[in-house]
Amino acid sequence: MKKAFALLSCLATAGGLSLAALTACETGTATDEAIITSVTVRASDITRGLGCSERAGQVYKYAVIAHVVASNGSRGAIVETKLADCFADATFIDPPIVSDTSYVLDVYLYDRAGFDGQPSLASIVASPPSPADAADPVALPGAFGKLTCTVTALFQVQAFSSCGEASALPVPARPDASSGDSSVDAAASDASDASLPSEASTDAGADAGDAADD
Repeated sequence: MKKAFALLSCLATAGGLSLAALTACETGTATDEAIITSVTVRASDITRGLGCSERAGQVYKYAVIAHVVASNGSRGAIVETKLADCFADATFIDPPIVSDTSYVLDVYLYDRAGFDGQPSLASIVASPPSPADAADPVALPGAFGKLTCTVTALFQVQAFSSCGEASALPVPARPDASSGDSSVDAAASDASDASLPSEASTDAGADAGDAADD
């Protein structure tokens, strides 16, 4: 109704003016044009409790593998992938996102050392390896943690995903590791099902160590 009224007012104002004046009677708005079908992973959901920085164990970048949900509820075909900075949201738009369709978003977390240790990560994320079982998550190298998000795309709506808690992934020993103790690698391997420590607990441990040194 408002658009029809605006159009009539515009035509009345243009009166006997030129075709150019009539062409200027545009009733759409920037807001109308900006609304597209899309799904978004919030960066704040990814870094919650972990932090966004170049420090070890905090998120520096994250990779998202978007799967359509198959008819049996498992992961279906990969529709798109993204590699994003820790402070940036990851948004997937139509196409390839389709309205009234549900998606599973596997998110892999990288700290600065883990990211730098995978020089080909961007190309790997762009063409991720296929898992042995199509319903299983893709295995991306070098990530220290992983979480899963779900979302349903809606027509001309920016839908935000709902994400679970991050869990730790086994991280291979890095060349700059100061200790050659094999128990360090074993502990990392055993951490695959454990929850990641929060940013607060990490900082508290660091402060306690500083106090002991004093």
